[in-house]
Amino acid sequence: MEAALDQATSTCSHWKLGLFVFDRAIPVANVDLHNAHCSRNLQKCKVCGDMVPKKNAEDHYLTTHAPKLVTDV
Repeated sequence: MEAALDQATSTCSHWKLGLFVFDRAIPVANVDLHNAHCSRNLQKCKVCGDMVPKKNAEDHYLTTHAPKLVTDV
């Protein structure tokens, strides 16, 4: 188990949420596979720059950035 703790790592900066960046420690041996996964499954929001899952991109836009309909009652 101790060998796993000493394993060389790289960071993934794809994981940005709002103003906070969560750099994930990725074992160097897995960096290429991890980057391929992030590139395939995440996309950068054109409005705020957050990395969001591609399958949730439209929902992210609608709930976070889409203009709200304001009605006077």
